[in-house]
Amino acid sequence: MKLFKALTDIFWFAIEGVGHIFEPSHDEYPATGVIPYTGEPYSG
Repeated sequence: MKLFKALTDIFWFAIEGVGHIFEPSHDEYPATGVIPYTGEPYSG
């Protein structure tokens, strides 16, 4: 019975990992728009 429990735990651990890899991203980056470049060009 302990072997079955261990195999089940390993299986669910792997399934959760695959689920995290293929789930949609939950990143919420702010909408910044276009940011113009205001520095000096490199002339080296």
